[in-house]
Parts: sequence; C-alpha cells; structure tokens
Amino acid sequence: MFRAASGLHRRLSCGDLLLYICILYNGINLRCAAKQQSRPCVQLRAVQCRFMQCTGIDILWLTFYKGQYRMKKILALTCCCADVFPENGTVIAGGNALNVAASCSKTGKADAFLLGNIGTDQYGEKIKETADKYKINRDRLYEAKGVSASNKIYLTDGGDRYFKDDSWTGGVYQDYRISIHDETFMMSFDAVATTFNDPNFDQILKVKYGSDFLLSVDFLDHTPSDKWSDYLSEIDLFFISGKKESLPLLKKWSAEYPKTVFVMTLGADGSIAYKDGAEYKCEAVKAEKIVDTTGCGDSYQGAFIVDYLINNDVLSAMKAGSKAAAVTLSFVGAC
Repeated sequence: MFRAASGLHRRLSCGDLLLYICILYNGINLRCAAKQQSRPCVQLRAVQCRFMQCTGIDILWLTFYKGQYRMKKILALTCCCADVFPENGTVIAGGNALNVAASCSKTGKADAFLLGNIGTDQYGEKIKETADKYKINRDRLYEAKGVSASNKIYLTDGGDRYFKDDSWTGGVYQDYRISIHDETFMMSFDAVATTFNDPNFDQILKVKYGSDFLLSVDFLDHTPSDKWSDYLSEIDLFFISGKKESLPLLKKWSAEYPKTVFVMTLGADGSIAYKDGAEYKCEAVKAEKIVDTTGCGDSYQGAFIVDYLINNDVLSAMKAGSKAAAVTLSFVGAC
C-alpha cells in the first residue's frame, strides 16, 4: 500500500496505525511516494497531503482522488419496459430508467437503483432478470398487479428504429406515483435520472427543490420550447436528441442557467454541449457494426452522469458517453 524511504527507524505507533485503518475504512485511494522520487503521484484533480516524519518515512504522499472515495449512488426512474421486436420475435428488457441504470452500473464506478412499477407478467420477470444481471438494486421497483409497459420497435435496414401507432403500452408503469417515503429515498442519492414525459416529472422537480442531488432529465426528441425555461433552474443535466437548428437556443439557455449542462446528441455527428455559455464538441465513437440504435442515448447518458459526478468535466463526460453509446450500437436492445 505504501513504499518507505530507506532508513526506516521505528515501528508504527498506535496513532499511525489508527490513521491507516481509518483511511482504508473510508475507502480512500491511497498512494505513497518516498522522498527520493523526482515527482509525487500525478493524478488529475488530486489533492496531495504531505504527512511528514510519521514512521520514519521522510515524506508520505497521500493522494485523495476527488469524488472516488466511494461508489456514486444513482437513481433512475420510472420507465422500465419490455422492448419487443415483432419482426424477429425478440423481447428485451429496456425503458429509459433500466437502460440508464444499466449503463451506470457497467462503468463499475456507481451503484444503480430503480424506482417505479412493473407488472406481474413475463415482461416484468424479464425486467427483474436484467436488473439482477447488471447488479441494479430493485428494492423499490414495485410489482403491481397488471401488465408491464412494453414498446414494439421496428428497425430499418440501417438499424434505425421506428414506431407505429400501437407500439406503446403503458401498463402499470403509468400508474406509479412517488410516495412520501420514496421522496425521502430520492434525497439520499448523488444523482437522479428521469425523462421529461415521466408521469411524475412535476413531483420530481418538487423533490429536487431544496435537495442537493444532481438531476438529469432526458427531453428525448422533443422540439425545444421556451416553456421549458420554467424547469431549467432545477435541472443539472439536460439531454436531448435533436437537430442542430435548436443549438442556438441551448446556448442561450446555458448563459441564463450557468449551472446546467445542456447536451444534444446528434447520432453519427457526435454530441454538442453547452455550460455557462461555453461550447463543447465530441465526435461519435465509430462502432464496428451498427445493429440497432435502441437505447444509445440512454447508454450515453448513464456513462455521462457517472463521469461527470466523478470528474466534473463536461468534455470528459461526453467522451465517456460516446464510448458507451458505440458499444450499444453493436447489439439489439440497450441492455
């Protein structure tokens, strides 16, 4: 765990040992370097603390990695559904909440949780199996009597998805409402991810008010509207799959709401983000083979959220999101 300089001249004291145990107990990444090193540990955004003459070690460098002393806790709500592909009979668990939670969990840097309703049917079982596969906590994924939400997805030859009038079935998903207990539960998280069209969207904004979790909202492919400005003060991460014509409005909003990161994903053209009036661009990571675009945006968001929580760096988060989206492109479904 650490390397001492030559000439160690006494044993660890009880106080030294207690400090060492406390550091391990709190999950702090520890790295030490001896005095003769030409330079200390070099890590981005590291806070280096000099601990001198402690155990005969001339200089002990303790490097505390910002934001990495524990796993991040991320709550995704509330849409968990079954993605049904009628053309080949495939059924895959999906929905924005499940897809984002899976993406967060895949990073290995976050504990993901789900909140919402699923039905007591085969689709509900599929959703539970997928959550367990990715080690997503589903203690508050409630089983309600009825059918789970489902979405019939049709694919073009190029892998792009499209829907028909009867594609969506809301089932018990649309009946879920956030309880007082679930409100308290939400407040314990580092980040909460949801969608603009979630039946609980207004309630989520109320919970966010006065709470300190990071709120991520997916506005899907809706056309940006000035009416959205009513929500922006409470949103930390704004995602939208849109057209470049809407970028000036996002840039304008970023100057008016400097704490909010506005991200537009543009498919093969990558993504563009704005924060406090500044623009960030990230190219799309090329996928070896494009099979299905379902859930690419969700995968992008999940990886983005985790990276942003850890590094507080927009471009770094965009790159993480782009990598995750490229992987999702290579198979059917998002999980």
